Amino acid sequence: MILCADDFGLSSNINAAILLLAEQKVVTATSCVVTSSESAKDIRQLKALHDSIDVGLHFVLSHEEGFESFAQLSWRSCLHRLDQHVLREQMRAQLETFCDLFGDYPDFFDGHQHVHQLPQVRDIFIELISQVAVKKKIYARHSGMHGKAMAKLFFSDPWLGLAAMGMGVLAKDLQSRLSTAAVPFNRHLWGYHDYSKPGEFKKSLGMTLNNRPKPCDIFFCHPGLAPGLPTDNLREARVENFEFLNSVEFKDLLKASGTSLNRFN
Repeated sequence: MILCADDFGLSSNINAAILLLAEQKVVTATSCVVTSSESAKDIRQLKALHDSIDVGLHFVLSHEEGFESFAQLSWRSCLHRLDQHVLREQMRAQLETFCDLFGDYPDFFDGHQHVHQLPQVRDIFIELISQVAVKKKIYARHSGMHGKAMAKLFFSDPWLGLAAMGMGVLAKDLQSRLSTAAVPFNRHLWGYHDYSKPGEFKKSLGMTLNNRPKPCDIFFCHPGLAPGLPTDNLREARVENFEFLNSVEFKDLLKASGTSLNRFN
């Protein structure tokens, strides 16, 4: 199973947590934000760990400073009201920034809040990564869930379950496009849970391991160190993610399940 830490580059607290876990080979992939002032400070440190971790680009088009909300972006994309030229330039600029900071193309691609699956956005996403795939072996991440995880999420939180189901529909379309473009992708994405409820991350990870994930399955997480940014509504969940992944309990759970952590290839 690939254990992917999202949002590297968003803040120094997040960067530090991911670097610590990567050094321990707990995290085997990280998805990088390059639109923050914190991006340039630490992303080069990932280069020294590149033999044991996949380093990807986390396209940011919503939620963060300077971008509209996810709801606004989703609504406009569904109505096909996004400016394709502006969108292409935004995403191309983020790819170029990543390459400048990291010194190489990303190993994989995805999107902050899964925006890369939205109508119009996915067209540019496929266009850009297809260009990179000619130069380097890469993969993409979609947000399609395992059926059992989807059912459990729906019954525990119907609204969250419905949102995940919607993402699953978008994921199916993206998978079809990726297959046509001959770009590999994950089997399932695990890790969805209610971030506002303490203990849910541990339950989600435990359920994933009980279902015997495959090497091409991805479990995504959001580790970070305290105190976090006051504007980050995931700051408490990030600390919980980090503390559990850094614990002996997690290592014992992993061993007991017979699951090994790996990179995509």
